Amino acid sequence: MKAIATLLVLFLAASSKAQYQSIFGQNSTEWSELNTNLGWSFSEHFTVSGDTMVNGLPYKTASLMNFIALPLLLREDTTTGKVWSLSISSNFTQEYLIADFSLSLGDAFLVYRPYYLPSIETAIVDSVYIISGKKHIRFNYFNPNSNFPFKLMFIEGVGPNFGFWYQPQTFNLFPILLCKSKDNVQEYANTVLNGSCTVVGLESNQVQESIRLIRQDDGYLVQFKPGLEPFEINLMDMQGRLLKADFVPVDKGETYINLSGWSEGMYYVSIHSNTVHYSTKVIK
Repeated sequence: MKAIATLLVLFLAASSKAQYQSIFGQNSTEWSELNTNLGWSFSEHFTVSGDTMVNGLPYKTASLMNFIALPLLLREDTTTGKVWSLSISSNFTQEYLIADFSLSLGDAFLVYRPYYLPSIETAIVDSVYIISGKKHIRFNYFNPNSNFPFKLMFIEGVGPNFGFWYQPQTFNLFPILLCKSKDNVQEYANTVLNGSCTVVGLESNQVQESIRLIRQDDGYLVQFKPGLEPFEINLMDMQGRLLKADFVPVDKGETYINLSGWSEGMYYVSIHSNTVHYSTKVIK
């Protein structure tokens, strides 16, 4: 009887340390996120493309395919149920906790919003429940995008329903997880767009008809159709650091990206407005 009791204690101890379902698949992991800002929306598709080490810690590299084309680095500890990301805006030196499945009812979780005051907000767990064998942790914190007023939630095996970019909101966007697949099986679809995994904007040929980048000696001349709505032009280095941001009003037909103050090499240029979202690599 004593031996059985000892085995039961050991079993319970082992169960209390059971691993959570990983957000990563064995062979493939893909997801889509919706981002909105200044009244416009676009979707990003992420694919886990490899492994890397940063500061002695292992990360998964997730490549962005559509808008910014920069890598997102994610780290997971399934024994504690925690997931971290490295911030693009801090040159991969600042790590942020984006999900914690060890939290219980009433626990606090910090949400970083660097473009707002207060820049750090506290979300409180208001419910914990299991659906289809997956732990769900919901908070009293709503998505800052008033068009989609739903609460922050961590879903076991999926991740945060705000997407993997919300800590921090690097480019002042409001990310929302649209879809998530592991090993070619879709395991999550958000209802904000009726399960749609993409937001359709202008096709590449339409963007090229509206905007042209012409290489100059010390930069790029950007020409666009007069009457195009106001838009932003961002210049970033290959590590994702924002070097320069310009707002172009509606009454101008061209603007200039001056690279004379930067070293030779490759850079990212992103252009976005209500209807146009486009990014490309440029070389000095």
